[in-house]
Amino acid sequence: MGALAIIWFGIGMGSVIFVIANTIFFASIYNTVIGVELIPVVLHRAVRSLGARPMQIIRELIVPGALVQIILGMRTAMAYGWRALVAGEMIAGTSGLGYMTIEAVQWYKTDTIILGMIVIGVLWLLIDRSVSCRWKKRTVARWGLVRSS
Repeated sequence: MGALAIIWFGIGMGSVIFVIANTIFFASIYNTVIGVELIPVVLHRAVRSLGARPMQIIRELIVPGALVQIILGMRTAMAYGWRALVAGEMIAGTSGLGYMTIEAVQWYKTDTIILGMIVIGVLWLLIDRSVSCRWKKRTVARWGLVRSS
């Protein structure tokens, strides 16, 4: 996909943004579809038989029933997006951590390569922990998955 992005958008941020958006979109959609498909048909029938309107079905059945998969999809999409950002910078970027790392490879600067890898990993860890901890606190306690002491 990176080669097509370079052909379509050229070297630069256009290619990088296209690759990131494409990666995030499909990871999110896939997990959302799986979450909706995992809702038992019996629940759909029960809600319909009780006279729920289409918006009520979405608001009170589909969104809560698929929320776990949606959150998982958002976290997966965030991870894929980070990976696509770094890879896009390496392939078609003109700046950024990925570009710095791949430029250091060409000039055999091992210290810069290792620093780039460490910074990329630490930044991802900080981003993941800061976002995931908020989601966990809001959902796990609300759904009663935490034992009270």
